[in-house]
Amino acid sequence: MDYERDTSGADDAMNGSERTLRVLCHELSGLIDGASRYVELARRGCAAGEWPDDSAKYLATAATALGEAARMLRTVRLGRDEARAPISRLASLRPAGESVDHAVDLARTLAMPRGIEIVCRVDEAFRGMGAVPVFPVVNNALRNALEVTPRGGTIELRAAVRPGPDGGQCAEIVVLDDGPGPSRDAEAHAFELGYSTKSGGSGVGLALARSIINDLGGRIALCSRAAVDGRRGGALIASWPIEREQTFGRETGDSEGRAA
Repeated sequence: MDYERDTSGADDAMNGSERTLRVLCHELSGLIDGASRYVELARRGCAAGEWPDDSAKYLATAATALGEAARMLRTVRLGRDEARAPISRLASLRPAGESVDHAVDLARTLAMPRGIEIVCRVDEAFRGMGAVPVFPVVNNALRNALEVTPRGGTIELRAAVRPGPDGGQCAEIVVLDDGPGPSRDAEAHAFELGYSTKSGGSGVGLALARSIINDLGGRIALCSRAAVDGRRGGALIASWPIEREQTFGRETGDSEGRAA
């Protein structure tokens, strides 16, 4: 994959204070919604006598989401040049594996009522990576996958470090769903700010994801799942180059988690 910076012009639409406000509102909405769902799960757990194990975990996830929301607000409040600052600065810098875990935890609250399973496979090299602002990328990819996955379906998330161009390494995140698959129009325009196939959709989440991956010098694409494993559905693939010293641990193997 060629990692030259994408200058197609879509990021220009993500510049300025109005852009920052749109993205901030979109991300805060998702974080607060996820946190409130986990607080409700904790309340139900306490009422059913499940405290402290499950309810404590639910409250910890809610606290993480609210902490991320508060950090975003502080970032904007302290910003001095909204028109020039990259939108990716709204995303927190945390270990890549931790970002995946948190995004999956939030997605579980939307998946469980519909009987959707989320299968998460993260290899040890990816978990060993340093801090990168990819939580919104994973979070928005999963939320979009949930919107097209039928009741009782499955979403698969794969995160790994793979060989990159010029003998280097790249980080790769793949989110697979078993929905109808994207249209050609969606494949071409899904990452444009304001584009949405949903009635009332904001068209912000994937535009933010693209901006972040572009800032990392990588690429992101939406395509038919058939191109990945021959199955029906959609696939979102994001990858970016990393320095060898950013990884440690085994280069093979993975850790697997499942969310009902």
